[in-house]
Amino acid sequence: MINELFPRAKYCFDTSALVDSWRRYYWLTNFPGFWKSIGEMMDAGEIICCEMAWREIQDGNDELTKWIESHPVAKIEMEEEQLSKVQELLGEFPKMADYNRPRVHHADPFVIALASLKGIKVVSMEGGGDQNNPKIPFVCGKKSVPCLSVSGFINEIGWVFDNK
Repeated sequence: MINELFPRAKYCFDTSALVDSWRRYYWLTNFPGFWKSIGEMMDAGEIICCEMAWREIQDGNDELTKWIESHPVAKIEMEEEQLSKVQELLGEFPKMADYNRPRVHHADPFVIALASLKGIKVVSMEGGGDQNNPKIPFVCGKKSVPCLSVSGFINEIGWVFDNK
């Protein structure tokens, strides 16, 4: 059923892709075109977020929370197929469930599972990882799920934000 949802989806955004972009790199005041374009792709169903990533963003309770809530079509509710894929991922990468700090929501395996099921790319600001510290890019590489950074995503899309 997941593959029937959002047939135009091309990218599954991890929490870090939105949170780090919003809070560190592409501030709304300096990059309004970036956020307008992301929102348009969300509204068109080309960018999706799994329910767990959505919840992680809402945990921040800031302006990003308000912004993402204005693009509800991008939120993909969890389904049994995704949960089965998450269990499979955690069986292979059990340390992905070991978290360094307590959090209510942990989206990483859900992001990878959704992208894998849909055959689309993950966009994440996480870096590296290994078997003992399985970050999104590492697990995606092992599972043949394409993974991009936000700057890689911008380059792939071909966006140019001109200040003129």
